[in-house]
Amino acid sequence: MESVLDVTLVNCLLVFSIVAFCGFMHTSTAVGYSIFAMTLMPLLLPFVSAAVINKIAMLALTFMVIGKLRQKVDYSFIIIPTITALFGDTLGFYVLISVDVSILKVALGAVLILFGLFMFIFNGRISIKRSVTASIIVGFLAGFMGGLFNLTGIVLAVYYFSVLDDKLAYASSIQATMFIVKIWDIGINAIYGNYSIPGTWIYVIIAVGAVIFGGLLGLKVLKKINKDTIGKISYSYMIIMGIALVINLEQILKGLH
Repeated sequence: MESVLDVTLVNCLLVFSIVAFCGFMHTSTAVGYSIFAMTLMPLLLPFVSAAVINKIAMLALTFMVIGKLRQKVDYSFIIIPTITALFGDTLGFYVLISVDVSILKVALGAVLILFGLFMFIFNGRISIKRSVTASIIVGFLAGFMGGLFNLTGIVLAVYYFSVLDDKLAYASSIQATMFIVKIWDIGINAIYGNYSIPGTWIYVIIAVGAVIFGGLLGLKVLKKINKDTIGKISYSYMIIMGIALVINLEQILKGLH
């Protein structure tokens, strides 16, 4: 991880644009922020720095959505997956700080492509029943993906989407779980000094402002589209962003300059 982040006007504007766009896509479909953010942000900033900045942006975004849809949260349902997600998140964090970044990017891309294709092909034809076992397994896997790639939501989405019929209950409940996990995740990263890198908090402030701006616009769209459309859009995101990571979009773009 770099000792100082490069803070320039161009980078600040690009970070704002990326995060606002990701916030809009996330709240309009209930997932998707990190799928885009963790593909696009590392084009500008080191992978780990992008991850820790996006964790706070996600915390702000989920807090805002919960505030708007708090009456729709299924609190009894989210207890078990949320608790087990905390354990998975801790394990994911230790892998994040131990593994080569280039390996992480390719692994993330492969996961997104496979997961997106699977869910797109079998959308509407698979259903995970609500159970304690499913809640434990899904919660742990979601936490692990969150600690490693900042992608808690894509694993939770499969389970929550299957169990919760109301789109607003689905959207609000998944945000509630991610909100709690992000608080835990940010705490771990803070202990290890990942927020002490000069320049980090400038980007954090920009990202929080951008994600709230984009998120508020996205909420207007969420209330107008149906649940099946939400699922198809989310899975398409995963495939596109996964391909971008696997083909090493960062190096291709640098080669054009």
